[in-house]
Amino acid sequence: MQRYLIMLAAAVLMVGLAAPALADDFQPASFRGEDLTVAAEWEFINQSLVDLPPSYINWIDDGVHEYNESCYVHTHPNQVFWAADPNEPGDGIAYTNDIPGQLDFFLCNFIDDYDFKYVWVQITYGETMPGMGGIPYIYEVVAPNEVTNGWENAVYGMQIEFADMPPMYRTELWILPYNPDREFVNLWIPPHTYIDQIWIETISTPVVPNEDVTWGQLKSLYR
Repeated sequence: MQRYLIMLAAAVLMVGLAAPALADDFQPASFRGEDLTVAAEWEFINQSLVDLPPSYINWIDDGVHEYNESCYVHTHPNQVFWAADPNEPGDGIAYTNDIPGQLDFFLCNFIDDYDFKYVWVQITYGETMPGMGGIPYIYEVVAPNEVTNGWENAVYGMQIEFADMPPMYRTELWILPYNPDREFVNLWIPPHTYIDQIWIETISTPVVPNEDVTWGQLKSLYR
């Protein structure tokens, strides 16, 4: 089993905001560290949100299947803006003004023939104006067409579960009905809301695990 790790850093300018930030890896995916997983985290350390790569990305292969290194993990913002994090000088935040915004995350995965792709998301957020912000959430997970591998007639994922936990922290679990080597995970951000940090993690798997079988035990049956 091989592990790959990329750490990215950049300097940022400090500007003030009205709300404190929370940045931590509160609830990692249950499958983190298993074979054929990808973990990407954004702390928005660069001043531009256009084509922003993750601050951290790690993928773990199984010695058989290859990670899709031909694509580029990045973001697409729409009515979402950047500011320095007043509580973390090395980080930034992505925020909205009076209208909601979207921040789309493009992920790359492994090239394999397993049946399902699971996507786990952690979102740490806050309000730029007290009492006026809202709860950001993943509004869609989109993969290329299974037959053509193009984006016409794309395939959409289904949310399995979500949880909102104070103060201003959310998790979501999604499933795709087949296992693409890349997908969009698209975030909706209400007005006057900022994203302090987001983790997106994926795993390729043949079936749905149950509480008595770990991800590793399950995948060992399909080598």
